[in-house]
Amino acid sequence: LLVRQNFEHLMKDIIKTGNKLINNTNKYPTHHELIKLWDIVLKILNESEIEHNTNDIEIITSLINEFDKIDPRSTAFRYPEKINGEESLYGINHINLDTFYTTACKICDYFIGINSIIAGYLDANRS
Repeated sequence: LLVRQNFEHLMKDIIKTGNKLINNTNKYPTHHELIKLWDIVLKILNESEIEHNTNDIEIITSLINEFDKIDPRSTAFRYPEKINGEESLYGINHINLDTFYTTACKICDYFIGINSIIAGYLDANRS
Protein backbone atom coordinates (compact mmCIF):
# COMPACT_ATOMS: atom_id res chain seq x y z
CA LEU A 1 0.00 0.00 0.00
CA LEU A 2 1.20 3.45 -0.81
CA VAL A 3 0.04 4.60 2.61
CA ARG A 4 3.01 2.89 4.22
CA GLN A 5 5.39 4.56 1.78
CA ASN A 6 3.71 7.87 2.54
CA PHE A 7 4.34 7.38 6.27
CA GLU A 8 7.96 6.61 5.49
CA HIS A 9 8.33 9.66 3.25
CA LEU A 10 6.69 11.99 5.78
CA MET A 11 8.87 10.72 8.63
CA LYS A 12 12.01 11.10 6.51
CA ASP A 13 10.94 14.66 5.74
CA ILE A 14 10.52 15.34 9.47
CA ILE A 15 13.97 13.85 10.07
CA LYS A 16 15.54 15.98 7.34
CA THR A 17 14.04 19.25 8.59
CA GLY A 18 14.26 18.24 12.25
CA ASN A 19 17.98 17.57 11.95
CA LYS A 20 18.41 21.16 10.78
CA LEU A 21 16.47 22.37 13.80
CA ILE A 22 18.60 20.49 16.32
CA ASN A 23 21.82 21.12 14.36
CA ASN A 24 22.34 17.45 13.66
CA THR A 25 24.47 16.88 10.55
CA ASN A 26 23.40 13.25 10.09
CA LYS A 27 21.77 12.45 6.77
CA TYR A 28 18.31 11.01 6.94
CA PRO A 29 18.16 7.23 6.76
CA THR A 30 17.71 5.38 3.49
CA HIS A 31 16.13 2.27 5.01
CA HIS A 32 12.39 1.53 5.04
CA GLU A 33 11.91 0.52 8.69
CA LEU A 34 9.02 2.49 10.15
CA ILE A 35 9.84 1.77 13.79
CA LYS A 36 13.43 2.97 13.41
CA LEU A 37 12.28 6.08 11.54
CA TRP A 38 9.71 6.82 14.24
CA ASP A 39 12.42 6.43 16.90
CA ILE A 40 14.50 9.09 15.12
CA VAL A 41 11.45 11.39 14.87
CA LEU A 42 10.86 10.95 18.62
CA LYS A 43 14.50 11.76 19.33
CA ILE A 44 14.18 14.96 17.30
CA LEU A 45 10.98 15.91 19.13
CA ASN A 46 12.66 15.30 22.47
CA GLU A 47 15.88 17.15 21.60
CA SER A 48 14.01 20.14 20.21
CA GLU A 49 11.64 22.09 22.35
CA ILE A 50 8.60 21.21 20.30
CA GLU A 51 5.62 20.51 22.51
CA HIS A 52 3.98 17.18 21.83
CA ASN A 53 1.14 15.34 23.44
CA THR A 54 2.21 12.10 25.16
CA ASN A 55 -1.12 10.47 24.33
CA ASP A 56 -0.66 11.27 20.62
CA ILE A 57 2.85 9.79 20.73
CA GLU A 58 1.54 6.59 22.33
CA ILE A 59 -1.23 6.24 19.74
CA ILE A 60 1.09 6.88 16.77
CA THR A 61 3.68 4.47 18.24
CA SER A 62 1.03 1.76 18.58
CA LEU A 63 -0.20 2.27 15.01
CA ILE A 64 3.31 2.26 13.55
CA ASN A 65 4.03 -0.95 15.44
CA GLU A 66 0.88 -2.44 13.91
CA PHE A 67 1.93 -1.45 10.39
CA ASP A 68 5.42 -2.78 10.96
CA LYS A 69 4.08 -6.08 12.28
CA ILE A 70 2.05 -6.61 9.10
CA ASP A 71 4.50 -5.14 6.60
CA PRO A 72 8.02 -4.80 8.05
CA ARG A 73 9.81 -4.54 4.71
CA SER A 74 7.25 -2.61 2.70
CA THR A 75 6.53 -5.64 0.52
CA ALA A 76 3.51 -7.42 2.04
CA PHE A 77 0.91 -5.51 0.04
CA ARG A 78 2.96 -5.59 -3.15
CA TYR A 79 3.79 -9.29 -3.38
CA PRO A 80 1.53 -12.27 -2.65
CA GLU A 81 4.44 -14.29 -1.25
CA LYS A 82 7.56 -13.61 0.77
CA ILE A 83 10.95 -14.61 -0.63
CA ASN A 84 10.76 -17.85 1.37
CA GLY A 85 7.42 -18.72 -0.28
CA GLU A 86 5.18 -17.94 2.72
CA GLU A 87 1.99 -16.01 2.14
CA SER A 88 2.64 -12.28 2.64
CA LEU A 89 -0.56 -11.39 4.42
CA TYR A 90 -1.21 -14.69 6.16
CA GLY A 91 -4.20 -14.48 8.49
CA ILE A 92 -5.55 -11.23 7.08
CA ASN A 93 -8.84 -11.95 5.40
CA HIS A 94 -10.50 -8.55 5.65
CA ILE A 95 -9.43 -4.92 5.90
CA ASN A 96 -12.01 -2.32 6.90
CA LEU A 97 -11.10 0.35 4.37
CA ASP A 98 -13.11 3.10 6.07
CA THR A 99 -11.26 2.58 9.35
CA PHE A 100 -7.95 2.15 7.56
CA TYR A 101 -8.44 5.36 5.56
CA THR A 102 -9.51 7.40 8.58
CA THR A 103 -6.58 6.14 10.66
CA ALA A 104 -4.04 6.64 7.87
CA CYS A 105 -5.26 10.21 7.31
CA LYS A 106 -4.88 11.01 11.01
CA ILE A 107 -1.32 9.67 11.04
CA CYS A 108 -0.42 11.63 7.91
CA ASP A 109 -2.01 14.80 9.33
CA TYR A 110 0.02 14.34 12.51
CA PHE A 111 3.27 13.99 10.55
CA ILE A 112 2.44 16.97 8.34
CA GLY A 113 1.63 19.02 11.44
CA ILE A 114 4.94 18.14 13.10
CA ASN A 115 6.83 19.05 9.95
CA SER A 116 4.97 22.38 9.72
CA ILE A 117 5.88 23.17 13.33
CA ILE A 118 9.53 22.37 12.63
CA ALA A 119 9.44 24.58 9.52
CA GLY A 120 7.98 27.38 11.63
CA TYR A 121 10.78 27.06 14.18
CA LEU A 122 13.38 27.10 11.39
CA ASP A 123 11.82 30.21 9.84
CA ALA A 124 11.75 31.95 13.23
CA ASN A 125 15.42 31.09 13.80
CA ARG A 126 16.37 32.60 10.44
CA SER A 127 14.78 35.93 11.34
